[in-house]
Amino acid sequence: QANIRLQKDLYVFSTYARSLGPEYILSTYELNKPSIVFYARRKVARIEKSTLCDIKEYSKTRTLIVITPRDKVYELKDEPLYLIEERGEYALLSSAMEMPPLKR
Repeated sequence: QANIRLQKDLYVFSTYARSLGPEYILSTYELNKPSIVFYARRKVARIEKSTLCDIKEYSKTRTLIVITPRDKVYELKDEPLYLIEERGEYALLSSAMEMPPLKR
């Protein structure tokens, strides 16, 4: 049951990203879940602790959306990202302060 709920949280964030246009870049931070690519139906940029500089680079041209485990959010506190929502064990962040609302 727990795995289904965890997948549901990733599904919600991933399909939200799918609903956004090409001016948004979907990424993950310290998270390797192939289901995100499947649900989002778009390319996903993987960002790791060693490639944090990519956040600023991606944000120069488009709005960056980041899915990460909630316990990793603190590692991003110095990055130009805003917390959009937390669900279960995951968090959704964006380089834009205001984002279209997540459908419930």
